[in-house]
Amino acid sequence: PDPPPSPFTVLFVGANVEKQLPLDLEGEMERMKTAFHVHFGAVNWKDFAFFEHDCQARATSMMEQIMGGEPTVLHIACHGEPERVHLKGGPLDSTKLAVSILAVNNELGARRIRLVIANACMSGELARKLSEGIDFVIHHGKVSVGDDNAVMFSSTLYRGLGRGLSLWASFNAARLSSDPYELLFP
Repeated sequence: PDPPPSPFTVLFVGANVEKQLPLDLEGEMERMKTAFHVHFGAVNWKDFAFFEHDCQARATSMMEQIMGGEPTVLHIACHGEPERVHLKGGPLDSTKLAVSILAVNNELGARRIRLVIANACMSGELARKLSEGIDFVIHHGKVSVGDDNAVMFSSTLYRGLGRGLSLWASFNAARLSSDPYELLFP
């Protein structure tokens, strides 16, 4: 695929929901942002990479941010189960979410989402659907991932990317934090 446009935006969306263990969403977002900037510094990246976040995301607010912010990277951090992710407002069918994201993304042209990180338990179904129209999709397969491992994965992935390593090298370093992570690509 062509290189992403510059500057690019990372959109971090997540949600804690009732009856689920709380996730450290603010911590994950801050750690990945800090890790991204650690090598070259935030000042050197300020004109090239922007971070936006919504740690109380609903499906509708996420879609509004995708349409309005045109992120290059979409990072989803929430609880998941087979064929569903949990955002504010209740569980969401993975196929419906993927269809909605792809429908909007297909019309964004050069400003489309190029990478999705589905940092949620059992996010394989969502990832497979998204990979039909997104260049690169990272997911956690059909198994659970602990919050500490998910945060460590994010931090390591973004540290590599911020250092200028390829997605492949950054992913392989990061997946040592939790083995079942997978990277889908064309």
